Amino acid sequence: MSIKLDDFDLTKKDAEQDKGLIREMRTVTRVSTGAPRRLIEHKIASARGSIIKDIGRPALKLEVEGEIMGETAKQSMAALRSKYETGEPVPFSADIATLVKIQKVVIEGVRIYQRVGEENRYHYELLLREYIEPPSSDLPPPNQKKEAEREADDDSDLHGIRGKVLGANGKPKQGVAVDVKSDAGEWQLTTDADGNYRMHDPTDGTYTITVDAKGYEKKKRTIVIKKE
Repeated sequence: MSIKLDDFDLTKKDAEQDKGLIREMRTVTRVSTGAPRRLIEHKIASARGSIIKDIGRPALKLEVEGEIMGETAKQSMAALRSKYETGEPVPFSADIATLVKIQKVVIEGVRIYQRVGEENRYHYELLLREYIEPPSSDLPPPNQKKEAEREADDDSDLHGIRGKVLGANGKPKQGVAVDVKSDAGEWQLTTDADGNYRMHDPTDGTYTITVDAKGYEKKKRTIVIKKE
């Protein structure tokens, strides 16, 4: 069995064959893995049974236990802990059939125990989580300036002054009075069945919009209309 975290081999034997001396021994004593599948049940009206759709599995979770012993064991345990402390995904490889598809993991947790009376013998427990690269996209990041311009255009003379009034339950409120004031005058609009109000072709200037409805008592909206 072989399991590697980046360049760190969890199963390794470092020995001087001519002297019969083992400098370091690394062994894995237990590996467990599991992740429930994500299933969605679609019930069919007026029919017995359901349709179960499998939408794939989440990232696998692995628990690995092992031992490192020998005169260089302390340095090796420090190297293993350093991979945890970086918090970065590390390459992963294993010859275990259920794990061969895992390319990278994040070390979520590590526990290290030293055997009593055995200075150069350590037992460890690792909690690993499969790391799945997020999908790449060639699309440029969203342009906030253009988004702001589009929002400004929605309130410009091209579309008029418009908005929507909703009740506390999130449903549109019909027949609500909406006051629109500017230096050029004052207008009163009324929301339609969909809760929408609109003022066509306003002139340049600053407009203050007040909604006469419960929940809107202290709310005012100010917009600037500029045709050029």
